Amino acid sequence: MGIARHWEGVNANDKGIKIVQAIKDLEQRRWADLRHPLYPDHRSALPRTVCMFHAGTFPSAVPDTAVLRGSLGVMPQEDVKDVERQVTEQISRVAQADPWLRTHPPVLEFKEVGADGAEIPVEHPIVQTLAQAYTEVTGRAPVLSGRTGGADTRYLIKHGHTPTVIFGPGQTAQMHALDEYVPIDNLVVATTALALAIVDWCGLV
Repeated sequence: MGIARHWEGVNANDKGIKIVQAIKDLEQRRWADLRHPLYPDHRSALPRTVCMFHAGTFPSAVPDTAVLRGSLGVMPQEDVKDVERQVTEQISRVAQADPWLRTHPPVLEFKEVGADGAEIPVEHPIVQTLAQAYTEVTGRAPVLSGRTGGADTRYLIKHGHTPTVIFGPGQTAQMHALDEYVPIDNLVVATTALALAIVDWCGLV
């Protein structure tokens, strides 16, 4: 439909914006309801945002479809399928409140890249061994925290039954950044700490 009589059609942008807001509202609720001791700022562990919004084919034509894509985060104690159900229920509530979306419900898909949260106790020997090695190298106690973002450690912990720690050089904030880098002194510290931890863990001294 052309823009000259756009009020006679249904603009996919208008409906898509309602979905964006629904996801924002769900994120706010999860921020309020969920806590974990390894996440002082739990917002970083619970992102829920629409990052891509594509609609329309021409500036003067009313868009009849909209494709939204986004990402969500889960706490270590959560099952990703439960979180997906929360999203589905939230979108359904918004659709039911809109006369047009009620009869033309959004199609919701989850790509198979999500993963359950996973964790091991900070008191676990492998955590303490690596923490002690880091302290020996730097003279400082490490900050033990939860990892934000996906990591393959979840497979080792939950399916391989192998307690696993994420440790490496550089700052998390620099990961996947446009100017991603790792300071050389960080690399030296991390390599030395890992070597000491391996020697200690394997009882080589």
